[in-house]
Amino acid sequence: MFDTNLLVTIENYSIREDAKNGFDVVVPLQLKEYKYYATKEVEVKTDENGKETYTIKENRPTDKITPSVWKVTKEKSVYEAVKLASGGSLNWRSVMNLNKMYNPSTPTLKEVLKLE
Repeated sequence: MFDTNLLVTIENYSIREDAKNGFDVVVPLQLKEYKYYATKEVEVKTDENGKETYTIKENRPTDKITPSVWKVTKEKSVYEAVKLASGGSLNWRSVMNLNKMYNPSTPTLKEVLKLE
């Protein structure tokens, strides 16, 4: 419905058991918007009259780039290997189908997995 994308941190939460509305556990959250704090780059432009104007370059942090293949160095399940390689952004089932694997708990030691 809404296209809202905010970075937040959890400030406070509590876990309560409540069966009034048909739920077993209720977890109220208190969130706080996360702001990036870092040094800022300033671009200084001088016009022909000698007047200086300053503009702040704002760079939004980029997302991690997922590699197209991943060599497994430790004995891991497909789920663990895909989560480690992509940071949790890929579906392990689609990686299994792409690599024609049938058992997700099979150790994939020194195996190269196609991720995309």
